[in-house]
Amino acid sequence: MLADVGGQLAQNGFKWIFVLNGHAAPAHSIAINEACDFISETFRVTMLHLTGLFKADAAIQARGEKIKARHFSAAEISSFGMDVHAGVGETSAILAVRPDLVRSDYKTLPDRAGGTLEELREIATARGWQGYLSSPSKATAACGRAVEDWWIDGFTELILRAVRGEDLLHQPRSPETLPPAVAPTFEKAFANERAFEVKFESWLAHRRED
Repeated sequence: MLADVGGQLAQNGFKWIFVLNGHAAPAHSIAINEACDFISETFRVTMLHLTGLFKADAAIQARGEKIKARHFSAAEISSFGMDVHAGVGETSAILAVRPDLVRSDYKTLPDRAGGTLEELREIATARGWQGYLSSPSKATAACGRAVEDWWIDGFTELILRAVRGEDLLHQPRSPETLPPAVAPTFEKAFANERAFEVKFESWLAHRRED
């Protein structure tokens, strides 16, 4: 879909195409990288996956670490585990922009921290799981505002660097490859998708014959 939309934009004269991605699944991000590279190389435009560049830029990420250090102690940061869904980070962000969407009792929620994907999976598949991970009770609107500003400033910096002539097409992006810990899970998903594609192509072939 991204390659299709990017191709339409490129063929209609757009020279700069910037993609912001809010989903952190590694395979999803790699697919966006590939779509951006395809459009850039095929149509000789610049289509960049800003989120991937943002996450791989050491200077930008260092500023993000300072934000965490200003709002939480080292012990708190360590206790958060992998802060992926509805945890301290996302709850802080929503407190900053739409506090009315945050449950009024979020401060009373117990921690659901996991340090590995397996631990997160155990938490999320346990009976009675409430749909969050990490530590939403530690979230603050101030932290959310600081993180939102950091993202905006980081994206703006990357866009300006690109349009001013810096070649970001060959800069590191995160991720470039599937992490070994998650590769088997994604390979299983890819196998299901390939099997579905075969069924669909077979159906189309029979339909055309009819």
